[in-house]
Amino acid sequence: MSKRASGEGSIRQRANGTWEARISYIDPMSGRRRSQSLYGPTAEDVHDKLDEARDRIKEQAPVQDSSQTIGDWLAHWRATTLAASGRKSSTRALYANLSRKHLEPAPFGAIRLDKLRPSHIDVLVLAMRSATKPGKPNPDADDDTEPKPVRALSDSTIRQTYTVLRAGLDGAVRDGRWRATLAPW
Repeated sequence: MSKRASGEGSIRQRANGTWEARISYIDPMSGRRRSQSLYGPTAEDVHDKLDEARDRIKEQAPVQDSSQTIGDWLAHWRATTLAASGRKSSTRALYANLSRKHLEPAPFGAIRLDKLRPSHIDVLVLAMRSATKPGKPNPDADDDTEPKPVRALSDSTIRQTYTVLRAGLDGAVRDGRWRATLAPW
């Protein structure tokens, strides 16, 4: 292989037969020099990853998305960014409650930021829409029939939860932990 120019990165085959690409760059958030290794089964795979990393560096996006879970990130976002925001205290309390109750717990909260896909959000919304709770008993009914289940969450709660998720993910983009790949919002 020929020598690469400064900032292009390097590719080598490791002793175990896999390939490694290594790139060095200046972190736009801290101004410090950083390096990142990218791995793959073939030289072509790591070359493609290296090209993508260079593109992300040009966009001032993180070289790789964070492997932190959505739940962990949203808990951090709730304690820092949301708490420091200029929103009304009642709005901050509502957003924190929606995040804690609907977004941070598994299964949705267990998804890693770097693995989040639009289909995960679709599944979350559908699960929230289909959640039910026991209906109120009819005092006029003569028999002891079970009341019909009703929707547990209103459309407004689902929309607000989605708004909280967007705000939290926007914070992850600003913090350099994630590149928005779920467009369009």
